[in-house]
Amino acid sequence: MLFVYLPKQKILIEADSLNAPPAPLTQTPAVISSANMNLMDNIERLHLDVQRIIPIHLPPNGRVVTMAELRTAVGKAN
Repeated sequence: MLFVYLPKQKILIEADSLNAPPAPLTQTPAVISSANMNLMDNIERLHLDVQRIIPIHLPPNGRVVTMAELRTAVGKAN
């Protein structure tokens, strides 16, 4: 896994961990992706303050992907 964290901007740029769908996730998927869980575990382990995630493979419509969406993807929604 490769990612870049920009602390001032609170942005995480990542490749192939979170492949966000065209519309934001509103519920946890029936099967949680191990790549998504690994990404979340590393963000938590490193205590990164992420607000926005920029997947290298952006959603087709280029929408903003947030940490809230990753939390939903791994079943840790607030």
